[in-house]
Amino acid sequence: MEYFYGMEREKGNAKWNWTITIIGLLLINQGFAQLNDKTWICGGTNSGKVIFNTPIDTVRFTPEIDCSYQWACISNSSGVFQFFTDGVNVYSYDGTPMVNGDSLADNSVNATFTHGLPDWQNVIVLPKSDSQYYIIYQSQSDTSFANDPWYYTNRLYYAIVDMSLKNGKGEVTVKRQLINSSFFMDGHFTACQHANGRDWWLVQRGYSSNRYFIYLVTPDAILYIRDQFIGADSNEPDAVGQSAFSPDGSKYASITGKSPLILLDFDRCEGIFSNPQKVIIPMDTFMFYGNQEIQGGGGDGLCFSPNNRFVYVNSLFILRQYDLQSNPIDSSEQVIFFWTDTNEAHGQFNQMHLGPDGKIYVAPFQGFTYALNVINHPDSAGLSCGFVKWGLPLPTNDASVIPNMVHFRMGALVGSGCDTLHTELREVHAEKEKLLKIYPNPATNLVTIDYGYTDWNMGGVSLELSNELGQVVYTQALPMYSGFQTVQLSSYPAGFYTASIRRKGSVVAAAKFAKQ
Repeated sequence: MEYFYGMEREKGNAKWNWTITIIGLLLINQGFAQLNDKTWICGGTNSGKVIFNTPIDTVRFTPEIDCSYQWACISNSSGVFQFFTDGVNVYSYDGTPMVNGDSLADNSVNATFTHGLPDWQNVIVLPKSDSQYYIIYQSQSDTSFANDPWYYTNRLYYAIVDMSLKNGKGEVTVKRQLINSSFFMDGHFTACQHANGRDWWLVQRGYSSNRYFIYLVTPDAILYIRDQFIGADSNEPDAVGQSAFSPDGSKYASITGKSPLILLDFDRCEGIFSNPQKVIIPMDTFMFYGNQEIQGGGGDGLCFSPNNRFVYVNSLFILRQYDLQSNPIDSSEQVIFFWTDTNEAHGQFNQMHLGPDGKIYVAPFQGFTYALNVINHPDSAGLSCGFVKWGLPLPTNDASVIPNMVHFRMGALVGSGCDTLHTELREVHAEKEKLLKIYPNPATNLVTIDYGYTDWNMGGVSLELSNELGQVVYTQALPMYSGFQTVQLSSYPAGFYTASIRRKGSVVAAAKFAKQ
């Protein structure tokens, strides 16, 4: 679908330019959505919100909301929280059940899993239009469930949420719309932006195999494009593990409980995998509270670094880092953290994801853990990555669940043959990139620099703070594909400061703020 080709240009430049501008802004809202991941829903029992502000806010829902294994959630492009779902139920931004938001899945699945789909990465939320969103989720037919309950999934559905309805609290307008039916791996459901910067490639794994189902998600439809057999097989238990794209969409990684780390290159124009690689995760034998544990050969979670160079993989007890620039990749293995008898019992590792601040957040496996683990500098090699056990406290007694998110700041692949939408609206995007938000303003000890409209495909950027005399007092290379950073100001005198975002020596965006 093209947004303005074929319109009557001869009716006047003024009308034409106005039309391009309005449509361009709509495209930015869809294809250049920057802050859709500002709020996360975390926690299994007594779930709550993690809002990436200064400092990070955590809010617990009252009355409490529980889920089995997973959440998917989304904010709008400006960072205003919209809704969340567990794949069976949909809740509005305030935790109240959404109108028509119950019983998304098949009847047997709904009745059995009242607190959401089991296992991780079975549901995902993607933008559809300015106020509409897709919920895409896996399920299992009643007949199949009666024989093999959730041993695999065999239905892929979508629902549509319209947040313009019910006074802004939203309504599920359609649900249980069939996209495809086959034998699917439960979980491992992820997506990345098409090279045009608007559409999405959705990837679903085949059951206990090396099969990948690839779909194109557009504002108008969800299309099953192809399936592809490539790379190593993934074997049971496939309910354990995670799949993810790199922040730039050029690579895809997947792992299960007893399978190697699978790495594939991805073509964002055509939606095709290539160059399969695998990394064997070592087996480790160790003592944990007097018992011998044998772990390895697979993993529970994985995540790419912002600069796309490192991939982090965790088993239940061990967090590892691999350098994708090494040859062979497994020679670069670094153990970042190891749960042993000397650590707390209620810890261990689960899924992980890259936050909008450029840090990686790792969920604990055990319940009764009140915090997420944090990798503060994931672009750094080895222990310099700055892992902190339980670095982000949460207002819940079970932090074991984080949402299934995607990288919203990927944008169009500049210069590619698919960069048609972005090319036509280059000037509009350039103007949008100049927007820089600073809060609070005036600030005291902490200030947040929100550069969420940065076009990362144009190159990396840095942050610079200068005082009233023009002297640079702070510089920082910003993590690729991040959206904001918090700066500590307690050591700086009161006065006026300028925050600048720079790329290759030139100022991309700038704004002033006061420090009290």
